[in-house]
Amino acid sequence: YNWLDISPWGGQLPGEALPFPAQGEIDSSVVVEMPFTFVYYGQQFNKITVCNNGWIAVGDQTSLKNQQNWLLPGFDGAYGLIAPFWGRLNMQIRSDGVFKYYDAMDGKLVIEWHTGTLDNGEWAANVFEMVIYDPERHPTETGDSKILFQYQVVNNVEDDWEANKGCTVGISSPDGLDG
Repeated sequence: YNWLDISPWGGQLPGEALPFPAQGEIDSSVVVEMPFTFVYYGQQFNKITVCNNGWIAVGDQTSLKNQQNWLLPGFDGAYGLIAPFWGRLNMQIRSDGVFKYYDAMDGKLVIEWHTGTLDNGEWAANVFEMVIYDPERHPTETGDSKILFQYQVVNNVEDDWEANKGCTVGISSPDGLDG
């Protein structure tokens, strides 16, 4: 475990806030251009979609903002979905946000979520991150990019309206057939 704090308040690395709508708005996705070729299930991608509900997907899938988590692979979700903590997340307070940081020296992109969930009606924090490694700098047997999930603070999604309480953690293939 090697937490890479990229938050603007006390972060060890200078993270950049992703351009999500104002606090209080939920279910948003933005496109992030990859600083290196992201290889996932043997396919190459130059951009990812980041959702404030705790997941990313390959390519531009900003029309999807899925807050309701499902099994992977599943019928509801982006293709090539990578979920460190997929659930109904909220940006309720000023310090909430999703941030990115590219470490060119080590060849890795960090996406970090500072969000919350409703736990039986009470707001509870979640702080987690995903690190995507440049396959040229960090080769793997398959040639795919290495992906790391890290968690600093985790609170379960227990809002009464949720059909699937809890969250989904995992990956699914770009064709939606494997996960």
